Amino acid sequence: MKKPETTLRVSSVTIRDVLGVRELAIEPGQITVLSGPNASGKSGPLAALQAALGGGNLANLAYIDADGAIAEDPEVVLTLEGPGTEAYRIERDKDGVRIRSRVGTTAAFADVPRPAGWLSSIYDAGGSNPVAFLRADEKTLALLILRALPLTLDRAALLAEMDLTADDIPDAPVAGAHAFDELKAIRDAIFNRRQGVNRDEKGQTQAADHLRLNSPAVFPVAATQKQLADLEEKAVTLAADLAADEEAAEAAQREAIEAARTTHLTEDTRAWSAFKEAEAKLNADHDASAAALRAEVEKKIAADRQATDDTVAALRESTAHDTADLIRVRNEAEDKAREDLEAAKLMMQARRSTLAQAREQLAKGRVEMESSTKTKALLDQAKDFDTKAERLRLESEKLTRALDALDAHRRRLLANLPVPGLEIDGTTTRVDGKPFDQVNTARRLEVAVALACLRTKRLPIVFVDDAEHLDSEHLAALKAELTKRGVQAFVARVDDGPFNIASE
Repeated sequence: MKKPETTLRVSSVTIRDVLGVRELAIEPGQITVLSGPNASGKSGPLAALQAALGGGNLANLAYIDADGAIAEDPEVVLTLEGPGTEAYRIERDKDGVRIRSRVGTTAAFADVPRPAGWLSSIYDAGGSNPVAFLRADEKTLALLILRALPLTLDRAALLAEMDLTADDIPDAPVAGAHAFDELKAIRDAIFNRRQGVNRDEKGQTQAADHLRLNSPAVFPVAATQKQLADLEEKAVTLAADLAADEEAAEAAQREAIEAARTTHLTEDTRAWSAFKEAEAKLNADHDASAAALRAEVEKKIAADRQATDDTVAALRESTAHDTADLIRVRNEAEDKAREDLEAAKLMMQARRSTLAQAREQLAKGRVEMESSTKTKALLDQAKDFDTKAERLRLESEKLTRALDALDAHRRRLLANLPVPGLEIDGTTTRVDGKPFDQVNTARRLEVAVALACLRTKRLPIVFVDDAEHLDSEHLAALKAELTKRGVQAFVARVDDGPFNIASE
C-alpha cells in the first residue's frame, strides 16, 4: 500500500524587487496577516508568493521606482519544510524557477528535475480566496464554487453520452483544463455550432420558399423535343413551299403576259402581212388588167378602180377588225393571268396564315419548353434546399440532444459536492437548503474556507486578499476555521496602522 504523502509548509520567504516590495523577509506562521493602509505593499507579497508557486512570470511583476525604472532582477525565494529533515528551496526569478531539495539528513541540497512539474504536484494554483466567496453575487458565487471543486471530466465518456465525436466539436478546449471550464467551453462550442446550423437551416428554408414563390403553381406542360422538331420542320417546309408557289405564280403571270403579247404580235404581223400581200396582188392584178383592158375598156377602169377601192376598204376594215380581236384576246389573256395571280395570292395568303400559325406554335412550344425547364430547375433547387434544411434540422436536433446530455452529465458531477450541505442548481447556491446569502456568517465562513481548501495538495496554502471586508469577529472566525482545516494562510488586510506582518 502506498504511504500517504505528508504536508509541507512555508518556513521562510524572501522577496526582492517585486511590485512595491524592494526587499522583504517573512517567517510565516500558520496564519500570516499583512496589514496597513492602501498602497503600503501588503498585497505585493501575496502576488509574489502566488507567482513563485504558480509559475507566474516575475518579469511582469518587477519593481518600478519613482522614476519609472524597472528592476532587472526580481526574485522570490521560499523555503518549504516537511516532517523530519525534509526541506526544499524554491528560487524564482525573471528567467524561471529552480528547486532544490535537502539530500537525506545532510546540509546539502540537490536540484529537483522538472521543477515546474514538481510544483504542480504539490500545489494547485487554482486555489480560491474565501473572502471572494463571501462577497460574490449569486451568479459569480456559483462560478467560483464550480472552479474550486476538484472535478474530473472523462471526455470520452461525455462524448459517448452526447453521441458526438471530437471532430463534431473542433472548437472545444484541449483536455486538461478544469472540468467546469472544459464543460462550459464544450457546451459553448456545441451551442455556437447549433446556432450556426439553425441559421443555415433557416437560410436554406427561406431560399426554398423564395424559389417556390417564383415558380408557377401548375407545372407547365411542355412540348417534347420531337414535337418541337416536327413543328420546326413543318414550318420550314411550309415556308419553302410558299416561296416556291409565289415564285411559280409570278413566273406563270410573266409567261402568260409574254405569251399573250407574243401571240398578239405574231397574229398582228401575220394579218398585216396578209393584207400587204393581198394589196400588192390586187394592185398587180389591177395593173395587169388595166394594161390589158386599158385600151379596150377605158370606161371600165374607173369602175374597176372603184370596185378595187371598195374591196381594199372592205379588206382594210376586216383586217382592222381582226386586229381588234387580237387585242381583245391579248387583253383577255392578260386579265386572266392577273385573275390567276390574284387567286394564287389568295391561296398563298391562306398558306401564309398556316405558316404563321405553325411558327406561332413553334415559338409557343419553345417558350413552354424554356418555362418548363426553368420551373423544373427552380423546383429541383428548392428540393435541394429542402434536403439540406432537413439535414441541418436533424443535425440541430442531434446537437440539442447533445446539450441535454452534457447538462445531465454536469448535474451528475454536481450531485455529491465534497462540502456537506452545499448544493448548486444552475446559478443558485444553497447551503443546508437555504440560499447562500441567507445563511449566517459563521456557516458561510465555514463553507467558504472549505471551498478554498478543496484543491490543496502537499502544500496547503490559502491566500486571502481584501480581508478588511470582515469585521474583527468574522476575521477571528475565519482564522479559526483556517486553523481548524490545517492550512497555512496568508491574509492581506487594509487598516489605519503602519504596514505590519504578524505571524500566528
